[in-house]
Amino acid sequence: MKTVYHDEILNDLRREPSKRLITSYDDEEEKDKKAGNGRYAIPRGGLFNLVSFPNYLCEWLVIIPFYSLADICLLMSGSNGHHSL
Repeated sequence: MKTVYHDEILNDLRREPSKRLITSYDDEEEKDKKAGNGRYAIPRGGLFNLVSFPNYLCEWLVIIPFYSLADICLLMSGSNGHHSL
């Protein structure tokens, strides 16, 4: 769910301030848009305060344990991942 939340923060940057789902229009965004000639704004909120791409970070935090668990299950079953003919 964190991935969807951070994706919505990014999507809100393109929406009109009255139609935003998560973030609100603030003075910092106004400064960003003036500096970028109205084209760019820095996302704020959630994990954007800590990392540049929290949506990707959250995907990795979901995928890595899944694959680790799958690998452990393969090791426990005695399979080495190779098929014999």
